[in-house]
Amino acid sequence: MKNPDCIFCKIVSGEIPSYKIYEDDDFIGILDVFPNTKGMTLVIPKEHFDSYAFEMPDEKYSNFFLTAKRLGKIIDEKLNVARTALVMEGMGVNHAHIKLYPLHGLEKEFKAINSGEPKFYENYQGSLSTAMGPKASDEDLKAVQKLFLKDKAKPLSELKIPQGLDEQGKREFLDAHRLAYLSDGPVNWSPELGTVLANDEVAEQIEKGNTVVRRNMRQWKLRIINYGTGAIMSVPGHDERDMEFAKKFNLDIVPVVIPSEFKNAAFKKIKSEDGSEIIMSGPGIGMIEGKSDNEFHKFLEDTKKGDVCFAGEGYAFNSGFLSGLTTEEAKKKIINWIEENKLGKRSVNYKLRDWLFSRQRYWGEPFPIIHFNENESKALREDELPLLLPDVESYKPSGTGESPLANIKEW
Repeated sequence: MKNPDCIFCKIVSGEIPSYKIYEDDDFIGILDVFPNTKGMTLVIPKEHFDSYAFEMPDEKYSNFFLTAKRLGKIIDEKLNVARTALVMEGMGVNHAHIKLYPLHGLEKEFKAINSGEPKFYENYQGSLSTAMGPKASDEDLKAVQKLFLKDKAKPLSELKIPQGLDEQGKREFLDAHRLAYLSDGPVNWSPELGTVLANDEVAEQIEKGNTVVRRNMRQWKLRIINYGTGAIMSVPGHDERDMEFAKKFNLDIVPVVIPSEFKNAAFKKIKSEDGSEIIMSGPGIGMIEGKSDNEFHKFLEDTKKGDVCFAGEGYAFNSGFLSGLTTEEAKKKIINWIEENKLGKRSVNYKLRDWLFSRQRYWGEPFPIIHFNENESKALREDELPLLLPDVESYKPSGTGESPLANIKEW
């Protein structure tokens, strides 16, 4: 349920932009724009609950803290701090939220963070201040956000496992960073058919008299929501993955969004003969205020060469009738234009989720995994492939949601 007057509900829906570093089906993690320490993060439920979190339903409350734990470990790794503190307080916004404070100063390479408090200790002293800090600049917030979003898939062997973890803790840490991972999630289950149904199969099976219920089942998912790298996707100049692709295949990189500090160097309004305003854009027409033409020209050249990727909000550039508008204004204007010309219609969909693997009816998931017990599994090595499957007497569903192979004890 959404509260239309709640600022956090508007952030969840995307109505208000934020510096998001984490998202799953039920929660988001965003950087606090008034941090008293670098990387201070808010964990916010997508569903609206009043700020007194002790009144949340038990299951929601438990998931709330488990999510904070998961994100806290990610913060430890990304910001290279030994610990992250958790505080659940604050009625300034009447929406349940957890604040995560990275405890800087515990590593060898220390960087002092001024909290704005009258008494300031360069190192963590065993107590924590929840006082708001000064408003962080967009540049600083983007730099921190980039630490969470820039990573590409890499072998688990390259991950630095925190010291002091037992074997179970090490497995949990590695599982939290796998590109493909097992997770319990709701599915459409038909007891009569003994199988899981896709969304588009539900109506047909209900018409045939089969029961369909929602139930949790362990499934393989592909971790995709943490790999978005820009506000403008599918444009090489403003999305790191697209820029890497363009550089590899020698594609043109055209800057279409510029940072706000280059606004006056990039645009100049002139009056046309009929009195309407025309926006001129490009280096060489800059005004006195703001960044110089030389700095703006360097930004454009560095972007074209693939040395700079501006992935934030700014002003549309090289964009025809959208040039000179803020990113948000340009989005609204192009959507209006599309609707007016009957080329499409607007739709809001902010529930980006990790991708669920489709399951083949016979062998199950599209890759062979050996399960030794409930908590331990491993993929077959390349030299162990291909895996030859056994003959089975019946290809009917197992009745548990597993493939027919689950009925074969050994082969």
